[in-house]
Amino acid sequence: MKSQESRLPQLRMRFDRFDSLPEVELPKGYRLTNLRDAGVGDWIEALNATEELGYWDPDRATTWLEGERHAVKAGTMIVTFDGGPVATTCIIPPTATEPWSELGWVSVSPEHQGQSLGYQVCLAALHFARKMGYNEMCLNTDDWRLPAAKTYLNLGFEPEMVHESHPKRWKAVYENLGVLRDG
Repeated sequence: MKSQESRLPQLRMRFDRFDSLPEVELPKGYRLTNLRDAGVGDWIEALNATEELGYWDPDRATTWLEGERHAVKAGTMIVTFDGGPVATTCIIPPTATEPWSELGWVSVSPEHQGQSLGYQVCLAALHFARKMGYNEMCLNTDDWRLPAAKTYLNLGFEPEMVHESHPKRWKAVYENLGVLRDG
């Protein structure tokens, strides 16, 4: 069943609630920085921590930092603990071929999960996006990433049905999360 699911397009979500963003509040001992101030090695380490985002190395990082569709260094947020990277996400600006801003590559090290770090690092990136003047953000996620879907919903992202499979798949996500939805 997982192989069939992997052929389906990712679930898509949209965000436009920039006027209601709470402040970032990291747990004690955690620090927020960005890729402009941290090293690319820290970003790579944070991305590889979950082993769910593919393997990241300097070549792949360079591709995502220098390509047409790229992560913005100042909008690539990194949470550290005891000086080491434990969570990250990035802002990918719109391009001529993809006219939306995207929140991407969210990763929280397994030993630091359950601390609300995914929520906080995404919140920090959304604050950056607001400062950049973005009116809307999107993201892609997978059905089986239930904690991530819950985080995105808690941030105010809404599902966007861009494939015929999405309504049924979102219904299952809501049921698995124990979330009641109208309609």
